[in-house]
Amino acid sequence: MFMQIIANDYLTFEKLRNVETTLPVKVSKTRPNWWKKLPANAKEVTQGCPIHNEQILKEHNYRTAKLCLGLKGSSSLGYTFPLDKEFCPDLLDDPFKDFYLNVKDESWMDYFPGMKITDLPEEQQKECIEVFGYNDLNDYNDNTHDFHIAKLHSEMIHGSNMHELKDDGYKWNFHLLLYPWHARLPKGWRLLVIENPLLFDDDIKVFTGCVDANYKLGDSIREPHLNTYHDIEPITDIEIDTEKYNYFNIEVVCATRNFAKVEKGQSIFSLIPLYDPDYKAPKYKEHPDFS
Repeated sequence: MFMQIIANDYLTFEKLRNVETTLPVKVSKTRPNWWKKLPANAKEVTQGCPIHNEQILKEHNYRTAKLCLGLKGSSSLGYTFPLDKEFCPDLLDDPFKDFYLNVKDESWMDYFPGMKITDLPEEQQKECIEVFGYNDLNDYNDNTHDFHIAKLHSEMIHGSNMHELKDDGYKWNFHLLLYPWHARLPKGWRLLVIENPLLFDDDIKVFTGCVDANYKLGDSIREPHLNTYHDIEPITDIEIDTEKYNYFNIEVVCATRNFAKVEKGQSIFSLIPLYDPDYKAPKYKEHPDFS
């Protein structure tokens, strides 16, 4: 069923697949609990206990970040998709990844990393349990989200300060989050992806991105990127008018380590419409294949 969420006069979200998902909301609706509990008066937190470098607090009249105009403004700017459950992608070590390498039955290729075991034919369900040692089909289902998580690799940013090794591999795990939605904006508008300004987590990094409009438009709208929802019927009655609008897939790149977690109902990113009157979407060209 076709669904539109009209965020404001110029931004509309359109769902691409018949799946149950959280709906886009203003990012201010997903402020984390630590922010909600933070008082404006630092004395309410310290409660008379000795404070290191208290003189700094005195110079600011004991005001906390709750009164910071910059944080209040940035944490209310844009839209996001609240997490449908606790987010801990380091636990989502996809059990299909090794099976793909050894599979002989080509019908397995109709399925994709991250799908539910119960979506498989019965024989393949049994085989999956045999191969991966699940005693209960729900063992893996509980780790799925209403968005798809694809893996990226640390070597993609070789030489950066996040390209760090540890004994059994890399310190950071990189992920591409793909939502079954796109954003529709008028010509002259772009969509900027940034980290939620109140995330404040050393073990989660969301990469800033601003993809060109209409990127993989035909493939992504009819067959979302990486076959994200390959087994779910696409919504085909979406009207596409690239003469009048720019369309943007909802794709977010993040990195995690140390089993970082974000609570259900909160978010890790903000989607900010950006007016750029001189912008014209280039014709998409496939990237080179270095295999």
